[in-house]
Amino acid sequence: MKKVLCFALALMMLCAAQGMALAADELADAVCPEQGFSTKAPAGLNMVYEEENGLRISVGTPGKVPFVLISRRPLELKFKDPVNYLNNVYREYMENTYGDKMIGTNPCREYEVGGKKLLGARYLYQVQDYTLCLLRLIEVREDGDVEYSAKYIDGKGEATLFVLETAIQYYEVQEKTNDHLLSITIGGADYRIGTSTLNDFVENGWTYEKENDGVFGLYSPENESWIYVKTLNGAPDTPLLYLDMMWAYGVPMAYQGYNEDDERMDGQAGQSLWDWLVDSFDAREDEDGTLVARVPLSSGNSVQIETKGVGVRLSIVP
Repeated sequence: MKKVLCFALALMMLCAAQGMALAADELADAVCPEQGFSTKAPAGLNMVYEEENGLRISVGTPGKVPFVLISRRPLELKFKDPVNYLNNVYREYMENTYGDKMIGTNPCREYEVGGKKLLGARYLYQVQDYTLCLLRLIEVREDGDVEYSAKYIDGKGEATLFVLETAIQYYEVQEKTNDHLLSITIGGADYRIGTSTLNDFVENGWTYEKENDGVFGLYSPENESWIYVKTLNGAPDTPLLYLDMMWAYGVPMAYQGYNEDDERMDGQAGQSLWDWLVDSFDAREDEDGTLVARVPLSSGNSVQIETKGVGVRLSIVP
């Protein structure tokens, strides 16, 4: 099996090449409320939660190699023998998955990253003309074991390993809430029900006009389409309490890893937004065929999520 540089040496080479680690203002928060943790990553990288993998940080094209995965295990699923898992259980999984494309494994050893001790193994396999490396690390913790994975082209993993090192160094457990369900990306800009205002949309090129019952129509000249919102006290500088994207044809949307067409944005096969709401929050259809889910928030209110299979409607309700 081809000899490879160890993880620690690769990181030392990267730091020497860069001169120093990124400054704090060059790092962005990477929050995973679904599993109750946060960390940091270089600003500008795509980050998305995947139910099967945890938090994915794409170092290049979203959904493609290279990337870093971070997943926190529930307390009831703590590793009994992480060394055996890496050396045998996961190795056998890789061999069964990649068959004769599997090149080999660097067995489990101890790594120290950011003052933390982890166990890790490397798995090498062939894809077309490339040798891919999967570095899998386990941090054993009383508040829930953490699995880190970094996949990259062998010999070209410096940037990916730096993202991995940063994620490990800044990893923290956070109280698990559903507050992330208030956030949505519209036309490439991030908004949050209960925080964002009409003025935030205006800054991103939208215009608005007031309609009946305190509803504002927001118009996107770029997409020639409308969305509808309500604000606290019906003022343009107070937080949004309601946002309706179900009639915003042509406006790009991202909500919890799904796009405006109810499809996963990572390009992987899997459940739709509709199915996810049913499975995760016991959503039910109302009489006109709208799927409705009510999910409690840390504030004591709830967020109501509605969809008809295209777009989404969000509102804060008591």
